[in-house]
Amino acid sequence: MAETRFVKENETKGKIFVNVHNLKDLKKGEILKSEKVTIGESVFSASVKVHLIDERREAKTFSKTLVSVHLKNESNHLVVVDYSLSVGEVMRKVYKQKIERKSSWGFPKSMDFVQQGINIVMVITLVSEDIPAKVGKGV
Repeated sequence: MAETRFVKENETKGKIFVNVHNLKDLKKGEILKSEKVTIGESVFSASVKVHLIDERREAKTFSKTLVSVHLKNESNHLVVVDYSLSVGEVMRKVYKQKIERKSSWGFPKSMDFVQQGINIVMVITLVSEDIPAKVGKGV
């Protein structure tokens, strides 16, 4: 079972929380998606994919869990964000990351876990939005 929630800190900053209670409950290749959230005039969502991998070394099989986490720009315009990601006790940060319209950016298969469940926190600070000017009708 997994839960997601969003906390808006101010007009340009918010946090997406994803809590996966038991990694074994997830189907292979299953992607968890958060609700769509609005920061500034931009819309974002998060996706989490858990990869369960068995490795053989010296006639022994070891299981490991890799986690991919992505932030998707659901908007029709380019955004620039400062983005920090905590998965359990592992933290990653990027600054001034451009995300094109309807595209995502993140960390694929980059975090290895042995815990039964994981807590993910994404902190998104909107640096800029490239919103096209609206063209109105002439009078």
